[in-house]
Amino acid sequence: FLWVLSWFYLVYDSPEQHPRISLEERDYILHSIGDYRQRSNLKTPWRSILTSGPVWGIMLGHTASLWGNYTIHQQLPTYMSNVLGFNLQLTGILSSLCFVLQWLVCIFASWLTDWV
Repeated sequence: FLWVLSWFYLVYDSPEQHPRISLEERDYILHSIGDYRQRSNLKTPWRSILTSGPVWGIMLGHTASLWGNYTIHQQLPTYMSNVLGFNLQLTGILSSLCFVLQWLVCIFASWLTDWV
């Protein structure tokens, strides 16, 4: 919820509408991107996107990755409790490590992608 309020406060449709940037910054942005109003009439090439092999590869790979990730997250506490015999408190702590490590990897990976 907080990010939505921040988005509505900070983001505008065009540099001309933005009240918190200087004239120099606005002119720089407009000069860098050119006449953005001409590009607003472009149509999205949906047919090319939906028939693209790389797009389908990314979608299928991401779907499979998410399925495996959510399956592990949902079934790991049950497995650790029923099969390995861990008590429920320890199972909860160990199961939460998946989420903590996932968060840490996402933070590190997002930093790393800025340098790649």
